[in-house]
Amino acid sequence: MNKHEHYALASFINDALDGRTIEVRAPHRVVRGFVAIRELMSLALALLLEDGGEVVRFDTGGEGLELADVARIVAAELGGRPVQRAAITSERIDDYVGQADAYEALLAQHDIEAVPLARQVRETAEFVVAARSTSE
Repeated sequence: MNKHEHYALASFINDALDGRTIEVRAPHRVVRGFVAIRELMSLALALLLEDGGEVVRFDTGGEGLELADVARIVAAELGGRPVQRAAITSERIDDYVGQADAYEALLAQHDIEAVPLARQVRETAEFVVAARSTSE
């Protein structure tokens, strides 16, 4: 993950690692889906190696979760403090999620295991900790 300061997941992980309360400040629902890069690349490589050479179009998947739910997973995995969610005062929904059903079908077709978000969080936290130690 690059640009740690620009992504909610990285921000949540940094907050948890630093013992800060994870805060979701958006006044509207924000829904995201996450897939591990190794999962996505495994699928891309499997599709490239298929006979037939046809183009396969897909949108990535991952379970669509509101950021407060993502923050709770991060806190649970990293021993963080309780999550604070700002009041939702807008009907707007910022939804940036792929087509989970179609993506999961492609994973199953190629016998690729989906990486649960909790494991993605732990692995990303390990990466963040290692990156911090090399920059000190």
